[in-house]
Amino acid sequence: MANAYEAIFLVDATLAEDQVKGVVDKYTGIVTRNGGEVVDVDIWDPRRTAFEVKGRREARYVVVN
Repeated sequence: MANAYEAIFLVDATLAEDQVKGVVDKYTGIVTRNGGEVVDVDIWDPRRTAFEVKGRREARYVVVN
């Protein structure tokens, strides 16, 4: 039985849709190149973060299974 993992990362809320897709493709590509399988990617609308990250208070959350 294979292990299932979930990763959540933040993407700058000011990026355009194609730029967000590029970031997501970069990290899902790392998973697939190393033998993993990406089952689902969920990109949330921009929302306020719990604390400031690199001077920003909003980000898009990306959930990868």
